[in-house]
Order: sequence, then structure tokens, then C-alpha cells
Amino acid sequence: MILNTKQYLGPCACGRDHELRTKLVVCEYGALERFEQYMDDCGLSGHRIVIYDTNTYNLPGMVHVKADQEIVLEAKGLHSEKGLIEDCMTRFEKTPDYVVVVGGGTLMDFGRYSAWRLGIPFVAIPTIVSSDGFTADICSIIIDGQKKSIPMQAADAVICDMNIIAGAPMFLNIAGVQDILAKHVSIADWKIAHIVSGEYFCDKVCAMAQEALDIMVRCAYELKEGKKPDLEAMAYTQMLSGLTMQILSNSRAASVWWPTWWR
Repeated sequence: MILNTKQYLGPCACGRDHELRTKLVVCEYGALERFEQYMDDCGLSGHRIVIYDTNTYNLPGMVHVKADQEIVLEAKGLHSEKGLIEDCMTRFEKTPDYVVVVGGGTLMDFGRYSAWRLGIPFVAIPTIVSSDGFTADICSIIIDGQKKSIPMQAADAVICDMNIIAGAPMFLNIAGVQDILAKHVSIADWKIAHIVSGEYFCDKVCAMAQEALDIMVRCAYELKEGKKPDLEAMAYTQMLSGLTMQILSNSRAASVWWPTWWR
């Protein structure tokens, strides 16, 4: 399925003008075979650096998209640390027009931080769907020994090839189920905060989160019944959930606010 993010943009009944950096989200089998088409659709062209780690580069069935430069990081000991990310950036032969990152959450922080520092777009190619961070604009990195979650830059496009996701360890994809089921609590928390303390609330964004939750609940029951995992739907819910966080970050008022459910 292809998620057109334009439907979520613009003036909203909540009084705010919703924005998204992410232009395109694709969750389809064989999506990487059409990668160049998707880049054209997003208006992305020019010098392209593609970042992998040794695990994602060698995944069975991995389609290595065209690159002007490939960087393959050693997976062992790799973590989202500011110094490691900046060291990776020193390997750039030239400043790219955009960066493509292939991997999970750790590698996405490499792409998100690099793109933010250089002021360029980045494209995410997830290899698992264990969280909703692929469409969010939060970078969780270690700075001076402390892990910090910092609003930074969302991907301009997320291309999720379900052939790759299907090959990931099932326990990692199951972790993504639990991530979305937690929205039962977070949505309720947001509504209560709105009633009790007047915290900002948006029916449209809440409906997006509820849609992701409802779909994942169905997927969870199917897993419980021993049915084949609906990986495409599971991936879709993660991407939709991440978009809600990105909208809230981009449309917040001049005074900084952070919905309690979003922290």
C-alpha cells in the first residue's frame, strides 16, 4: 500500500496548520524494485549516498539500490552516538544531495542526524517494523554519555519492502505490535490531559493514532489465532503512528509543548 501524506496536511479544525516533511510512505512487496520511480515521485535526484551496516548489507534478498557512494558500517557495537555518526559523515566523499539509510532504528538516527547537519533530505529503507520511529522526526542519540531524544528531521520518503521485512526475525516484528498496542494508554492519557489541564488536542491526529491502533489490534488477534502475520498492515500502522508524532512536532505552537502521550 502507498500512503499519500498530503491528506493529513493543511489547516485543521484544531486551529493549527499541519505539516509533514515525509512526502511518501510505501509498504509493498517488491518496493525496492521501483525505488527509482519513487525517488522521481518525491523530486529527489543528484548525488546519493546509501548507508548500510554489515548485517543489512548482507541480508538475504536485499536489493542494493543505485548509489554514488555506499558506506557499510560494522554492525557489531554500532549504536546511536554523536561521535560515531559524525565519524561516519567524514567518510562522505562529497556532500550528497540526499542520504538513503537501510536498516533499523539505530541506522535511521545516522541518516536523520546527518541530513539535519547537512541540510539535505534523507530516505529510509526499514529492514524491520519494530517501532514507529521510521516516519517520526525524533533522533535518539547519545551525547556526552547521555541518551537524548531530540526533534530533528524526518525522512522525506520511507520505502518499506515487505520482502525484506518478512525475512526479519519474528520477535522483532512482534515488538512492533506491542509498540502500537501501547496507544491504548497513550490516547487515553492525551484525552485526560486535555480535559484536566487543557492540553492541546486534535481530533484528526487522534483519529490517525486510533486507526493505527485498531489495525494492529486486528493483527494481534490474528497472530494469537495462529494466522499468518499481516506484515503489510503491521508496517502501515507503524508508519501511520510515526506520522502523528511528526505532525504534532511540526504544528506545535510558538511556546514549546509536548503532549504527555507523545513523550
